[in-house]
Amino acid sequence: MWALVQSIENQMYNVMVAFLILFIGLIFGIISQKIIVKILNNFSLDLMLKKKGKTYSLEKLISQIIAGIIYFITAILFLNQLKVTNILAYALLGLILLIISVIIILGIKNIIPNLIVGMKKSHQKKWLPGKIIKINGVEGKIEKNGWTEVIIRTKEGKKIYIPNSLISKH
Repeated sequence: MWALVQSIENQMYNVMVAFLILFIGLIFGIISQKIIVKILNNFSLDLMLKKKGKTYSLEKLISQIIAGIIYFITAILFLNQLKVTNILAYALLGLILLIISVIIILGIKNIIPNLIVGMKKSHQKKWLPGKIIKINGVEGKIEKNGWTEVIIRTKEGKKIYIPNSLISKH
């Protein structure tokens, strides 16, 4: 019975320390974000960006990234105190795999239509190298007819790369 009471006390202690870590980490993240914005404001980063025509706040972005890192470290320490770091490792691995999958899908999204049109037009005489074509107001001689793009050379000697997805409309 005494062992059960001690086990419960230890668990309660770990939970209390974990929430203390979480609270301190969140406060530290908020305070550091505000301090970093003030420090970076002294360097006038946003003013320099406005002069170059940029409208986003680099000071805010940098401070948010640093605060996010602090929050992430706080979450790891919190979960470590609760002794659930294995769950964190699996969740982090799953998140990384999800991000990689989304990046691959978004990257392929533009390639697939170009490949489909490239396969269709590869057998058409209209798209043979040496032929003169006009697409979207650009006229030139086909240099290369690829699976994802057509390279044409204009009369001025410029090389223009045209994705096959634009060609499908012509």
